[in-house]
Amino acid sequence: SVMPIILLVFAACEAALGLA
Repeated sequence: SVMPIILLVFAACEAALGLA
């Protein structure tokens, strides 16, 4: 179950880049 964690991290990065 590593994919879900990777997807969450990717989503977090996307949000951070979007807010930046």
